[in-house]
Amino acid sequence: EQQLYNCTIGIDYPFPVVDIEQTRKAASDVVWSIRKSSKVKQEGNRIVNKHVNAKDASSGIFTGKNLNRLSVLVTFTIHMNW
Repeated sequence: EQQLYNCTIGIDYPFPVVDIEQTRKAASDVVWSIRKSSKVKQEGNRIVNKHVNAKDASSGIFTGKNLNRLSVLVTFTIHMNW
């Protein structure tokens, strides 16, 4: 890729400041540890109970990817308020 763009990392462009894979792993570990906390799970249940009617809950709409997206939203919301 460097040849394609006629750019040499370290000469024409600086080396990365952080190891991307290492920092991704560290960030992922933090997010997953927060998502597993009882406070996040409680808040997720509270949000679902408030915003989902019984018909939607019984239809399985909040399973799989939809439940995972909700969990990420709850994690982010709680983390931003801490």
